[in-house]
Amino acid sequence: MAKYWWRGIIAALFLQTAYAEASPVVTVTVKNLGASPIIQDSINNNHRYTLMNAHPTPKVQIHPKEEDTFVVDNNVGEGANYAELHYTMGTKTCNFRSLFVNKMVGYKTYIPQWFKFATPQGGARCTADIISANSKDHSWHVVFTMK
Repeated sequence: MAKYWWRGIIAALFLQTAYAEASPVVTVTVKNLGASPIIQDSINNNHRYTLMNAHPTPKVQIHPKEEDTFVVDNNVGEGANYAELHYTMGTKTCNFRSLFVNKMVGYKTYIPQWFKFATPQGGARCTADIISANSKDHSWHVVFTMK
């Protein structure tokens, strides 16, 4: 047994590396402020990856004055994560995106940055707001609204 002492050290190093490379999670809340249901529509791979890595599974349809909340971990590495979603309400559409990057600005110097975007089309009113961000683990909470 004594000759295998190094196995525990290697296992600990693998666990530490796996933990260090975990991407920050984003909590997403989607609110329907309109008078009609909004329908989730995946039109690109970013939307599909977001849905695939969301827990619990996001609702396909959100009724008026209702909301849906879920967590996304796209596991793109310690320095980044994102959530991108597309919703329609009749001819109105909203594309929502929020992302985190840990921007390197010098030797071992990083600046955490969180971004949010809401792109309306067809007369939709869309907003994206980051309501909290954790400076230690870089997780954040974004609220997307559509009307």
